Amino acid sequence: YLGFSKTTIFNELHRLNSEYQAGLAQTDFERKVSQRGRKSSLTKNLKHLIEEKIQVQKWSPEQVAHVVGIAYKTVYNWIDQGWLDVIKSKLARNSATLKVIPYFLANVKVKLWLLLWSVRVA
Repeated sequence: YLGFSKTTIFNELHRLNSEYQAGLAQTDFERKVSQRGRKSSLTKNLKHLIEEKIQVQKWSPEQVAHVVGIAYKTVYNWIDQGWLDVIKSKLARNSATLKVIPYFLANVKVKLWLLLWSVRVA
C-alpha cells in the first residue's frame, strides 16, 4: 500500500469530486492549508481608522489600541507585517505628552465613526 494506510489512499483518491488528478489534488490541499489558523480582526474600516489616528492625529499605537479595544502589541505586529501603511520611525515618541481621551468617551466616538464610515463607503 505504498507505505500508507488504506484509508489515507482512499481519502486521497476521493479528495476531489472528479477523476483523480495529482495537480488538482495538490492545489486543493495547498488552498486548504492556507485557510487554516486564526483569522485577522483587521478590517478595512479599522485599518483606515488606525492609520488616520497614527498618521494624521499623531497618536501612539498604544493610544489607538486602547481606544479600539485591542492589545497594543497587535497594532505593532500589524505594522511589522506591513498590514498597516505606517512607518515605524515616524510613530509618536512620547505618548504621555499626547492628550489621553477617557476610554468610555473614545469607545463611543470610535463606534460612531465606524458606523458613519461604513454608511459612507456603502
